[in-house]
Amino acid sequence: DRDLIIVTVYQLAVDTDDIADDTLEGELKTVLAQLAAQGFTFDSTEAERGEVDGARSFNYHASQAKNKLESDVYFVFRGKNEIEVNCQWQAKETEIKKGCGTVLKSLQFKTVR
Repeated sequence: DRDLIIVTVYQLAVDTDDIADDTLEGELKTVLAQLAAQGFTFDSTEAERGEVDGARSFNYHASQAKNKLESDVYFVFRGKNEIEVNCQWQAKETEIKKGCGTVLKSLQFKTVR
């Protein structure tokens, strides 16, 4: 089953609070290139910017034709932490999008400094 929501937390070497949005988005292009090497294509490499629990988020939509996957990916930054929320589906788009919205609205982003 490929219909799932994955939440991953990363501790970063630098505090991202003082890094400009454009700089963070530029760094994410490296991640997008790695995903593209795995067969994902992106609707746009320009992020839809938003907030999750007051933290900056950069959102992308990706597709992988080989496995018929669709994915909404959110990269959220605060302090020295990054949370990646990957909402992926093959068949259950409505359920995954609803669940993803619930995860994003209820996420409490506590930082480690």
